[in-house]
Amino acid sequence: MRSKFLSRQAVLAILLVSLVGTQAEAQRRSFAQKLTEKVAFDPTGTLLIENPLGAVNIVGTNDSVLEISANWVVTGVDDAAVAEGRRQTHILLGGTSQNRVLRSIVVQPPRDQRWSVSVSYFLRVPRSVHVNVWSRSGDGVSISNLSGNVNVKTMSGPIHLNAVLGLIHADSVNGNIYATYTVAPTVNALLSTVNGHIEVITPRTAGFTWYAETLKGDFLTALNVRGGFSRRPGATVYRASVNGGTTPVLQTTTMTGRVTVGAEGLPSRSLLASTHGRPGPAMPQDDVTPLLQRVSDTLLVQPPTARTFVAQRNLIDGNFKFETSLGNVFFGEVRGNADISTQAGEIVLGRVAGTCSASSLGGPLNLGDISGVLTARTAAGHVHVRAARRGGSISTDGGNVHVVHAGGPVSLYSGGGDIILQNATSRVKAETKSGDISVTLDGAVRSETIELQSVRGNIVLNVPPGFAADVDITIIASSDVANRIQSQLAGLSIIRDQIGGLTRIRGVGKFNGGGQKVTLSAEDGSVHIRSMNSPQMVVLPPRQ
Repeated sequence: MRSKFLSRQAVLAILLVSLVGTQAEAQRRSFAQKLTEKVAFDPTGTLLIENPLGAVNIVGTNDSVLEISANWVVTGVDDAAVAEGRRQTHILLGGTSQNRVLRSIVVQPPRDQRWSVSVSYFLRVPRSVHVNVWSRSGDGVSISNLSGNVNVKTMSGPIHLNAVLGLIHADSVNGNIYATYTVAPTVNALLSTVNGHIEVITPRTAGFTWYAETLKGDFLTALNVRGGFSRRPGATVYRASVNGGTTPVLQTTTMTGRVTVGAEGLPSRSLLASTHGRPGPAMPQDDVTPLLQRVSDTLLVQPPTARTFVAQRNLIDGNFKFETSLGNVFFGEVRGNADISTQAGEIVLGRVAGTCSASSLGGPLNLGDISGVLTARTAAGHVHVRAARRGGSISTDGGNVHVVHAGGPVSLYSGGGDIILQNATSRVKAETKSGDISVTLDGAVRSETIELQSVRGNIVLNVPPGFAADVDITIIASSDVANRIQSQLAGLSIIRDQIGGLTRIRGVGKFNGGGQKVTLSAEDGSVHIRSMNSPQMVVLPPRQ
């Protein structure tokens, strides 16, 4: 059955697939439907795909069209659950013939696991287009026969790249990456995974530079390589010329997996096995076992996921900077400013007396009591902060953000996860591309600037009873639901109108006579403003 698309905005031309169909009588607790669509697509265009719900398969063709085939499956504990899953699932197709956007979303995910949904895509695209894919599902991404650039980011599931001739950037947290070149590569490729393996197959005579890093894995090859190892804190690094080549550059990075660069039909050999041992860490290590448990119990929101660390110190007296290519790091206390970064791994910090910068290209951030301004960012993983006493900027491209206390202005961002701020004493800006936002203001706050935006999720704002603000709430939804905006504070006027087949709900007004600006925006979600009857008490460890 052919799907129906509705225009959402004149500029973006967002199209909404009407997911309708019939359920077979023999399957009372499941629903399956195949949706198809074909639209014009410029061969020099760009395609963006966001699908957290299932597999993505893309094949390049010589046609100037985008062909979409989507397999949509909803399962539930009963017929009512399946029907709810169908109502809450949408596929959005938008953009122009030059820039196409395809998204699959669940408007309101089930809280009780009564139903689940999967959407898998098979796409045929002009082979010269540029492709960007984001996936959170473990079903994987497969791309073949493209000459344009490819950018893929996944949380789990394998990435398969076959006969991709353009620039490649493939990034995964827990998935393997497989890249097969049918001809010698001519442009750079960056392949990175935290906990997966990387396997690259090229023609036997292909020439290029190979740069590889791993923490616990191995390097294997079947090709003619000339290079050597170098020492980096917590990582084994290998750089070599393959078949005498210098360009392009193939960069492969994994934390726990192995890296293989080979050729079809040739056996691969281990490069590490022929060395006299791996380079060791460049800094002394403390026995932190007792302290790690104490920090976990008293300072951290969640226990660390890491069990081993390439750098671990109990106490650093003064300012400190540390960088590692791969590996987890733990520092119990830094009595000064701290600047910590890893390209792949978890960062665990107990206390920092000054400003703090913590960054990872793939791994969780687990931070305790930060006295100065905090800058924390990871490309993939959850971020937990016990106390950011002077506020700061905290972000992840894929994961949840959880902050217990923010004592200064704070900016929070998630590319795909929930945001929770339990106690805020100053202005707050929070944005998530797929998830809920929950912010609770301290009971002493009388008026403050708040800006919260969720693209696919709900917003909950908890404020003191006397909180004063000028309020502007906007909701864009696929249906007009009366209780999309709920407020326990009086003063809102609700306005509804239609935009391109969708419903826009506005809530505008003043709380307690007005004050600082509160701007809340939820797409395919709801907004709840709650009044706390008494100031919230958040128990934090004392500063020493």
